[in-house]
Amino acid sequence: QCYGILDTPPEPAFDDFARLAAAVFDAPMAAVSLVDERRQWLKAERGFGVRETSRESSLCAHAILGPDVLLVPDTLKDERFAESPLVTAAPHVRFYAGAPLATPDGSRIGTLCVFDRVPRVPTPAQVDLLQVLARQVVTELELRLSRTSGQRMQAELERERTFLRRIIDTQPSMVFVKDWDGRFVLVNEALARCYGTTVDGIVGRTDADFNPEAGEVEHFMRDDREVMSSGRPKLITQEPVTNAEGEVHWFTTVKVPLVEEDGSCRQVLGVATDISEQRRAVAALAESERLHRTMGDTAPGFIWTVAPDGRFEYVNRTWEEFTGSTIDELNAGDWRGYNHPDEVPEVERRWAAAAEAGTPFEMELRYRRRDGVFRWMLSRVVPVKDEEGRVTRWVGSSVDIEDLKRMEAER
Repeated sequence: QCYGILDTPPEPAFDDFARLAAAVFDAPMAAVSLVDERRQWLKAERGFGVRETSRESSLCAHAILGPDVLLVPDTLKDERFAESPLVTAAPHVRFYAGAPLATPDGSRIGTLCVFDRVPRVPTPAQVDLLQVLARQVVTELELRLSRTSGQRMQAELERERTFLRRIIDTQPSMVFVKDWDGRFVLVNEALARCYGTTVDGIVGRTDADFNPEAGEVEHFMRDDREVMSSGRPKLITQEPVTNAEGEVHWFTTVKVPLVEEDGSCRQVLGVATDISEQRRAVAALAESERLHRTMGDTAPGFIWTVAPDGRFEYVNRTWEEFTGSTIDELNAGDWRGYNHPDEVPEVERRWAAAAEAGTPFEMELRYRRRDGVFRWMLSRVVPVKDEEGRVTRWVGSSVDIEDLKRMEAER
């Protein structure tokens, strides 16, 4: 089917598709490409720097052979593309994702594609959005072909927009677009729920209309404007968001500039993922670790853990006070220096047997105190195993039995 589009000047509608595809993937290059018998021609391109290539060197020529998105995480590892001039020379393509442009009659005439100069693996959501945008490219081509069927095309476009809206609203993460003044231009249901309102109730307003914490609002505005001014994405690993009821949730947020063709940037795209549960889990784990360390440090005997490679992971305060050495000194030196020389061969033998069998062992042995005096200890070493039965670490304890040994000798 001929759309009469080959070798026509750039048009904002198609340039926008390339820009959106690049923003979705946070990629430096994107294009709307059309492939015929002998060449690949780009109706729109962003950062690619080329308007036409031969079909033989085209990655899109392979993408149109199938109905789904063609993903090439690393072109140098794919024998189909490793020798392509687009890979070995400028623009040095290392990653490619191309969604076929499928016309209503089933023909695949080109792709909406993104490129990067480094290998990468996209998320399923990015791939889904690329397919949605590719369908919208075809819708735009249909509109261009026949203005007389405008009502039908408008309905199709509306269905695509509704579908895209549904995808955005089913995202568990908050998705939003803001302008320089902090007004929401686009939001999804997740963000509206966070602020206790509706999508229509938040568009055109700012964080300050819903968030009572002025410091948070200023922080959001500062980050937004930094991204728009610099033209570079920003990752905020964790930040609080307070709603009108005073509830605080923590988010990891990625903000991407939406750069216009003239190089200006007046909007920012953000995706914020709720990490409140993870923070609570991390805090609980940290509290558990503090509790166990406190219990270990208050124990009257030695307590220590060793990794499978023999590196000490933890020694308690009793060990440090008794031997006068820290865990760093212990790992940097030789543990044998703290045992009585007469018992070192037996300790090594039992360690080796326990490591091979993954079983605990126990023995009486003498440890050297910081003043050089040896005291008898009863030591027990126990393996900790994962679900597959592999030893992940060893836990050991030693209690002082010097007085018991003396009493036995006296008896």
